[in-house]
Amino acid sequence: MSWGRKLMIVFGLFALLMGTLVYKAMHTRFDLVSADYYKQELRYQQRIDGIANAARLGAPAVEQNTTTLTITMPQALKGMPVKGEAWFYRKSDAAADTRIALELNEDGQQVISKKLLMAGPYQLKLDWKAGETVYYVEKELLVN
Repeated sequence: MSWGRKLMIVFGLFALLMGTLVYKAMHTRFDLVSADYYKQELRYQQRIDGIANAARLGAPAVEQNTTTLTITMPQALKGMPVKGEAWFYRKSDAAADTRIALELNEDGQQVISKKLLMAGPYQLKLDWKAGETVYYVEKELLVN
């Protein structure tokens, strides 16, 4: 085989490789962290205040067993009306994100069925308001 033919084979293989890379790049799915990230950025000072308030209060405890996940708020909030949400944020798949309104029982706990969540890593973002004070906590969580 002559050197010209070998050179044409190398160029052909290179073109095939480039075409494959372009095809894969065009069909890769990616999710934004948040669809409304600009609006969230404008409210970021409220989030900073919430983090500071939660640090003074103490972080909520998160426990799980085979069927449920329990969020327990700090004792200082016991008996207070609490409004907010628990956002189970899945970094790898936006379709697996789950938002649940906080509805605490008399012990300051919320029990969540694991049937609502896929197994794997989540970032739990707790955002709540007790009285006029806002609180915000993020926790890494592995749902089994």
